[in-house]
Amino acid sequence: MLKNIRTTLFSLVLFIAATAHADEGMWTLSNLPDVVYQQMQRMGYTLPKESLYSDSLAISKAAVSFCNYCSGSMVSKDGLMITNYHCGQDHIRMVSKVGENHLKDGFVAKSLQEEIPCPEAFVEFTVEERDITPLLNKHHFTALSAAEQTNFLDSLQQALTDEAKSKDSTLNVQILPFFAGNAYYALTLRKYTDVRLVFSLPMHIGNYGGDTDNWMWPRQSCDFSLFRVYVDPKTHGPAAYSKDNVPMTPKVFLPISTDGYKEGDFMMTLGTPGTTNRYRSSYFVKEMRDCINEPRHYLRGIKQAVMKKHMDASERIKLMYDNAYLRSSNYWKNSLGMNKCIDSVGLVKQKHEMELRIEAWRDTAKYASEVQELSFDTLKTLYDRNATAKRLNTIFRECFQMNVEFTCRGIECVSGNTPKQTKVDIKKNTIRYDNNDEWDASCDKDILVAMLKEYRKLAPADYLPAFYTTIDKDFHGDYNAYTDSIYNTTILVKQGAYIPIKPSKRKIKRDLGLQMSRDLNDVLNKINAALDEVKPE
Repeated sequence: MLKNIRTTLFSLVLFIAATAHADEGMWTLSNLPDVVYQQMQRMGYTLPKESLYSDSLAISKAAVSFCNYCSGSMVSKDGLMITNYHCGQDHIRMVSKVGENHLKDGFVAKSLQEEIPCPEAFVEFTVEERDITPLLNKHHFTALSAAEQTNFLDSLQQALTDEAKSKDSTLNVQILPFFAGNAYYALTLRKYTDVRLVFSLPMHIGNYGGDTDNWMWPRQSCDFSLFRVYVDPKTHGPAAYSKDNVPMTPKVFLPISTDGYKEGDFMMTLGTPGTTNRYRSSYFVKEMRDCINEPRHYLRGIKQAVMKKHMDASERIKLMYDNAYLRSSNYWKNSLGMNKCIDSVGLVKQKHEMELRIEAWRDTAKYASEVQELSFDTLKTLYDRNATAKRLNTIFRECFQMNVEFTCRGIECVSGNTPKQTKVDIKKNTIRYDNNDEWDASCDKDILVAMLKEYRKLAPADYLPAFYTTIDKDFHGDYNAYTDSIYNTTILVKQGAYIPIKPSKRKIKRDLGLQMSRDLNDVLNKINAALDEVKPE
């Protein structure tokens, strides 16, 4: 059935290409345009259109979302699943230890008994996809405020989940926006949590080329890993890990061809998650380049240098930070490459010229009957007003909400947001973090020192947290002395400590770390308020 498809991974989006002639685009499988399918046929696709999505043995039914951030495909009748090496890398890290470093040495299970359970890994199959846009329109969804929309979607998602679970307890429902929020779909998903590592390559092969080759084409690396999905032996449905569970028998799987390929063969890739900003304005592209990519690339480069110094000095710390480094460097390189492409092809200018043509069309009689409102001048004004806050939001997030465990905990606790991977005591209004074995205080502190210095250089004076005055007056500008004092005394980094949620002024006054967290949260609220004033698109 699948002999004409050389490489297949699942998603809600589709990309097609051929060696002799290439075309590209992104489409949802549930409503793939006929003109796209006809183009696929001209390029060599021989299966019926239904084989992609609607048929009982459609390709998409062999596909999974892996851990909610990657694609995967079922490739055997015994529950074997293939995904990218970089997608499985964090789970390979979590089952590694000093002396059994599967990242460094690779891993192969010679029997089912040797496969390694991955406690945080899961796969999800899409059972149903339903367009709920008419339902939202019926409730005047677009007239609601942003907060009201969020609450409405949360309530509807819970109601749909409850309805699905009343029929099948293994189902959940997610509501997701499509087409820049112009449509919403409810996805019914079935989640499997007993996932075990079967095969992984040594990192120097699976991630060959590292940051240098990342986001480059063509790229030569063995970017794959293999896992197996297990099910309850009686129900053959999802089940928590048990030694008695058995390999899943998927309804559809994609056999891996060993025939190779030849010039002109049809190729397509399906992947999830997938988004495109292709149809956004020139002002959006400029904002992405200047307010997101540029500061993100700059600050991540500094953080990664600190991480690498500590990782090179200790195998223990390398195992701790390997995935954090990978995630950071992934979009560090992406931001760099994207900005180079934006400038090299003159993308902002290209889009602006297209907007001028749209404006000319807008002024014709045809415009009046087809478009209610369109003003690029207004869009430009909104983006210009938003630029400072948007750039500052990126700077703040990179400095204090990513890769620094202490500040992440502090902002979460002071703001009252219940963090994931914590134990909450509702009566005492406290939380406890149990992940101290996943980060190193010395590395964390060195990253924070670097970010404190950079934020001061990059942020406007009226967006500097109050603790900078403390650093200057009480610690004579010594950032290391300031952070040493915090890490040595604050409750936020103590193993097993129950930390107050929204601590009182008295508790904050006695804890330098909570004071810093309060000041950070005050500035974050100020940035968010500035962002909320303007929503360009």
